[in-house]
Amino acid sequence: MKPPRRPPPILLLLLAVAALTGCEPLSALSPGAGTQLPPAGALVVSFIDVGQGDAVLVQSGGKNYLVDAGKPQEGPNVVDFLRSRGVETLDGIVVSNPDADHIGGFLDVLDAYEVSTVYVSGDPKGTATYNSFLRGVRDEGSAVKESRGGDVYDWGGARADVISPPPDALFSETNDNSVGILLTFGTARVLLAGDAEKKGEEYMSSGS
Repeated sequence: MKPPRRPPPILLLLLAVAALTGCEPLSALSPGAGTQLPPAGALVVSFIDVGQGDAVLVQSGGKNYLVDAGKPQEGPNVVDFLRSRGVETLDGIVVSNPDADHIGGFLDVLDAYEVSTVYVSGDPKGTATYNSFLRGVRDEGSAVKESRGGDVYDWGGARADVISPPPDALFSETNDNSVGILLTFGTARVLLAGDAEKKGEEYMSSGS
């Protein structure tokens, strides 16, 4: 983990933390609770409160993946939460779509952490925030992978199926091109759908 460039601000409230092993859910962390590591042999999905937007930490088998990071002003809060969960490196980050309320916080994340792989939809409709993010990714030296329906990843023993966007032609709306991921761990399943709207949702449900 890279050393912090500035003291992190107070962590915003955590919406939910669930250990998907058939056991009792983990209790939510509060500011000052100290580092809490995920239990061995579990998939832990943490939904971080970033106001409008998304930020989801997926931990399994010693691997850490961050799906979105909220608006730019939420970046320090996301970093603070990752540290509270014992994250030292990020095996991957997922950019569900290029809107600022999904990617803005990644600039602070890239400052704080080494990131192995960056998963993107390949939607060409970039924003100023997205272009700044891509510059940060280039500076980081992370591998960039376009994720399309049909791709399957092993995230520390959890299966991550990419169920959207389509592998060929993208939709006309950026939200419908959100990277949709279905996590499977044992009998537990978690859908992370980004900002998918009608066309994206229909594609996720039907695969066509």
